Amino acid sequence: MADAVHRGGTMPSTPDILIFSPDRQLEAVVEVKNRRNAGEEWAIQFRRNLLAHGLIPAVEYFLLVFPDTVYLWRGKEAERPAASIPTPEALGRFFDVLPTDSSSESSLELVVSSWLQTLTASMTEEEIAEVAKWLVDAGLYERIRGGHVERRPAA
Repeated sequence: MADAVHRGGTMPSTPDILIFSPDRQLEAVVEVKNRRNAGEEWAIQFRRNLLAHGLIPAVEYFLLVFPDTVYLWRGKEAERPAASIPTPEALGRFFDVLPTDSSSESSLELVVSSWLQTLTASMTEEEIAEVAKWLVDAGLYERIRGGHVERRPAA
């Protein structure tokens, strides 16, 4: 399995997206991969490799976003995701702007970044409860509300 994770240069040099609290503490790391049907075991191995190689910081929350599923880990030592959500459900109206034939990881990353920026800055508690209850339930939303999102600089 590890070879599949490394094959094709899929290991990032820096995290795709970082999410900070209002007091500028790093709360979550987000990786975006344009791999369909990756499955939970592949996602677990991918995260394990990122941590083992020091490619992502060990933070309380980690999101791995695929076109079909979003995985959320809570806890630096957690092996398995705390939640998995279908990406269209997780991103809501933001997912609808992706072209249906899009094979671009950067397009998905841009959509995820826009979604996160909206979550941290401008959604009401009622909107959050409606569209991202899973983030509220995990405790992440409370930590990032009013914070900011940073994308990895373009190569």
